[in-house]
Amino acid sequence: MKFLKITLLTVFLFQSINADSLKNELIIRISNFVNWNNYNDDFNICIFNSYDTSDVLRNKVRNKKIHDLNILIHDIHSYKDIRNNHCEVIYFKEEINSKISEILEFIKHRDIFTITDIKNDVYDYIQYGLYYENNKIKFIMNSSLIKNLKLNYRIKKITQDVGRS
Repeated sequence: MKFLKITLLTVFLFQSINADSLKNELIIRISNFVNWNNYNDDFNICIFNSYDTSDVLRNKVRNKKIHDLNILIHDIHSYKDIRNNHCEVIYFKEEINSKISEILEFIKHRDIFTITDIKNDVYDYIQYGLYYENNKIKFIMNSSLIKNLKLNYRIKKITQDVGRS
C-alpha cells in the first residue's frame, strides 16, 4: 500500500512538473501570435507572485525573441511593478484576489495581454487561459476583454471564445 501511495505521488508530481513546463512554453509561443500597436525596446513578460515560474522562464528565453525583441521576465506583486516594467504580457497562476483585481483595474485601458491557468477567471477577468482537463491542455479566451490587441487566426482557431461581445 505504501509503495502505491509513493508511486501515485511520484506520478502526480511528474505530471504537475510537465504541465507547468508546457504552460511556460505556451506563454512564450502564444505571445508570438499577439500583436500590439506599440512595442517597448524589449518584450516584457511579467509573472505575478511566482518566482519559480519566473526563474524557469528566464532560463527558457535566453537568446530568444518575440517580434524581434529580446524577452525579459519580471516578477510583479502589485500594479506599481507594472508601471516600472512596461509589461506586454502578465501571467497569473493564482485565483483572482484583491491584488490581482487592483492590477486588472490598473491595466484596463492598456495594451497588456493577460494569461491565467485558472479557467473560471477567463469568463469575467482575464483575457486568455491555459488549463488541464481530462489530461489535455485547453485554451480559452474572452475576446470581449481584448480591446487593442490583435490575435492571429491560428490562436483563435485552437481557442474556445467565451467573450460576451
